[in-house]
Amino acid sequence: MINPNIERVSLKSIVATDFRGHRLQINEYDDLLEFYLDLDSKFVLAIGRPDVIIPINRKLQQTECLYDVYVSSLDMHKAKDQFLQFWSVFGNLLSLLKLTEAEAVYVYRNRMCGLLELNRDVLSIAEGFSEMLDSHADLFLHDRAVALSEMRVPNRLQPLVKLAMKLNAIDDNLRTELVETLSKVKIQEIVGSVKPLVAEINSFLNSFGDAPLSEEAMYLGALAELVSELEQVQ
Repeated sequence: MINPNIERVSLKSIVATDFRGHRLQINEYDDLLEFYLDLDSKFVLAIGRPDVIIPINRKLQQTECLYDVYVSSLDMHKAKDQFLQFWSVFGNLLSLLKLTEAEAVYVYRNRMCGLLELNRDVLSIAEGFSEMLDSHADLFLHDRAVALSEMRVPNRLQPLVKLAMKLNAIDDNLRTELVETLSKVKIQEIVGSVKPLVAEINSFLNSFGDAPLSEEAMYLGALAELVSELEQVQ
């Protein structure tokens, strides 16, 4: 599995389908460990370093966190009461974690990711985050059905919306499974459908400028990323 944020390929991956009631994935790199936990967040953040994939690269100037905090748009934190409630819980745990300069934490709509140095006790840290999720289920674990609309994307990209929902490539865990398990025929079919439109997908993503990406844009961007990975295994 390739992580564009650190430009490395994982050496080993372990998945626990029931880690204190959560799905946990741990990826090992040559000098870092990466873990994923599922959640449901109204906010998209990068703590410690920006995210180059979505991207999450707009730095917040005023937070009580010890680390640099980035969002996908400087307007995302204007839901002030909700953000403060979210941050009072998440930011407190981050302060206890004491991230180094090499480490980072990312919060996406449907999962969180931690990048940690090899000497860290990743299971204990993941356990701490899972306890936080369970203790504040109203903030992090409420059900949120994703409903994408073809009408909110350019005409030529509309046929890809259902495919993006079906493949759910926005989930890194599922995207890795797809790359490893799809048949050659299915890979050719997906690549053939999406690759001619990748430039238009990128144009659609860029059209948001400083505004947060829509759900449709996030799913289509993940679909394009999946195709890039599938091309490497063809």
